[in-house]
Amino acid sequence: MSIYIKDIDMPKENNILEVRIYPSGKVSMVYDIKCEQIATAIELSTPHGDLVDHSEIGPILIKALDECEISEADKGHVIRAVWMAPTVIEGEVE
Repeated sequence: MSIYIKDIDMPKENNILEVRIYPSGKVSMVYDIKCEQIATAIELSTPHGDLVDHSEIGPILIKALDECEISEADKGHVIRAVWMAPTVIEGEVE
């Protein structure tokens, strides 16, 4: 099993005192005695594949498909299949 901790900033120094992960998925990380952050833990299914950014792999895939001798319709099917792959960890948008 793997756990992804969402919405938490790692301290810049090696001063973590305690990390608690509750059954509800909430995570509490206390450091510097006076500072506490609350976040959410997300359990990842095991096994899971590599986590990729669709927006980054898209142009690479399109370039590779342009070098193949397949129809434009088949290229479209391949690109749609990649875009429809399940999301394991949501992207972060600023």
